[in-house]
Amino acid sequence: MGDAKGLGLPQGTATKRQKAHGYVLVVGQYLRDLLHAQTPALVKDRRYHLRIFNKCFVGREVVDWLMFNEGLVDRSKVIEMMTLLQKNNVFHHVTDDHSFKDDYLFYRFRLDDNTFVMKRENEPFIKGWHLFTKLSKSGNSITFLQSRVENSISYEKCFYGSEMVDYLVKKGQVGSRQEAVMLGKDLLESEIIHHVRDEHHFKDEHLVYQFHPHLETIKLSDLLNFDIKPIRISSASSSPTISYMTQSNKLHSPNEDISIGLLN
Repeated sequence: MGDAKGLGLPQGTATKRQKAHGYVLVVGQYLRDLLHAQTPALVKDRRYHLRIFNKCFVGREVVDWLMFNEGLVDRSKVIEMMTLLQKNNVFHHVTDDHSFKDDYLFYRFRLDDNTFVMKRENEPFIKGWHLFTKLSKSGNSITFLQSRVENSISYEKCFYGSEMVDYLVKKGQVGSRQEAVMLGKDLLESEIIHHVRDEHHFKDEHLVYQFHPHLETIKLSDLLNFDIKPIRISSASSSPTISYMTQSNKLHSPNEDISIGLLN
C-alpha cells in the first residue's frame, strides 16, 4: 500500500490514512487548477438537451487531455486515477448518476459547486494548497518566500512564522493572530509546511518555515501509488454531497482570493 511517506512527506501527527486521503485531495486541487487554466476551456458551462450545467468537464475530454499533456499512456490507468479522486469527493457526476467513465458525461469539482464538505481533518490540505499556489506565484514569491537564516544556515524559499501570521491577519483570512497560529499548526501537522530543521511546531516567532518540497513536484500519476478507502462523509440529508460550509468559508475559483478562516 502506498503512503505519504513513500512520496517524500515527513512523519507527522496525522494518521497514515488521513495523510493519504489529504494527499489525494491536494492532487485533486492540482488537477482542478490545471483544468481551469486550459484554453480552450475544459471546465465550462455546458448544455445537455434543455438544461445548462455550470462549471463542468467531460470525462472523455479530460482523459484525452491527460494522455496528451501528462505523459500517460494507459487510458485504463487514467480512469483508475480519476475514479480514486471521485471516490474521495474531489468531483462528482453532475447529477450523481455515474461513476467516472471515459465517455461524454459531465462531471464537476465539488469546490466549484460548494458541495465539498469541509471538515477539520481535510481543511488544512485544501487551504494549504491554495496558500502554496498563491504565495508561490512569481510576484508573490519575490516578496514573501525569500532566503532566510537560522542558526547561521541559509535556507531558500522560506518565511518566518511571524511573517505568515502577519500575512494571514493583514489579508483578513483569520480573525486574530491566535487563529493564524492555529491554522499554521494544522498546516504543519498535515505536512503542508515544516520547520526547516524540523525542531519546532508552528509559532508566531522568528523561526524559519518552508512549504514542503513535495508540493512542487505533484503529478496525477502519484495516485497510482495509493490503495486507500474513500473517506465516508455523513450528512443529515440522504445525499452525502451536501456541504455545511458557511458563506464566509466557501472556496472559490483558483483565480480568486479565498477566505482561510478556520471553521467553528
